[in-house]
Amino acid sequence: MREESQKSRIFINPRGFIDQVYFDTQTAESVLEAIKQLEHCAKKMQAQKKPILIFIDVSQLTKIDLSNKMRHVRMLAMDTMRKIKFKKAAVCAPLPIQILVNTMALVAGKRNRVKVFETRALAIKWLLG
Repeated sequence: MREESQKSRIFINPRGFIDQVYFDTQTAESVLEAIKQLEHCAKKMQAQKKPILIFIDVSQLTKIDLSNKMRHVRMLAMDTMRKIKFKKAAVCAPLPIQILVNTMALVAGKRNRVKVFETRALAIKWLLG
């Protein structure tokens, strides 16, 4: 399964993890659609009785909107983080997003399962290790 829009790409990587990449400038709508796609992939892996491993790359974003207008999107993302029964999630992101993801993981009670990285290679090494 591989889905791609103008703002993100998601597929189940042959190495056994969900691989999601965000690029360009995100809108609330594009992030909400990407979250739906992530949930769909997680349900597929769960149905196949495979551990849910997630890699998310936001290092290619051209602009990061951390304003209050995206607050509802962040809240939905945190709810999704709570809801999906994942084993591990690795995020490749610039520093402002690293801080945001760490905070969300802490609030969602998933701090030990989520880790942020500066490079894809380090993130995937941890995820599969």
